[in-house]
Amino acid sequence: MPYRNTKGFIWFGFYSVVVWLCSSLWTAQAVPHMIAPVVEMTISNQIFKMEVAHTPTLRFDGLSRRSAIPPHTGMLFTYPDIRVRRYVMRHCWVPIDVVFLDSQGTIIALHSMPVEDPDGVVPENKLTRYSSGKPAQYALEFAQGSINMLELKQGQRITVPSSAILPVAQ
Repeated sequence: MPYRNTKGFIWFGFYSVVVWLCSSLWTAQAVPHMIAPVVEMTISNQIFKMEVAHTPTLRFDGLSRRSAIPPHTGMLFTYPDIRVRRYVMRHCWVPIDVVFLDSQGTIIALHSMPVEDPDGVVPENKLTRYSSGKPAQYALEFAQGSINMLELKQGQRITVPSSAILPVAQ
């Protein structure tokens, strides 16, 4: 009799581990795949902690699959070249403001992007494109409402910290 109880306990333990592993893998999909370096930026006299998206993977993921964007945080996208950029709201669960900057840090375009396809069911070519309109080397993404709160306007200059440029954009 004790053997049967032990066997049942072992099977219960085995199934518990399997369920835990499956749930861990499921929730792991909701977090970014890579950890981005963080830099401090002063924008409209306010300090922001910005994740630096300097690789193709970090830029592709951006702020997608985030349940919130805390105040005074966001993402700085850096590119090795300057050209017209187009962003979409791929797997974005919260609305986002995007600001495109030229190579000197001058604001060339601003957009407020509403949640469009949080589950990723809309084909990418059907998503709304938010364009820089002119060649951009940087982009900033914040929580929606940041453009208005910071009173950002086209032509305004934002200093991109050299520490954000040092991890050479790929």
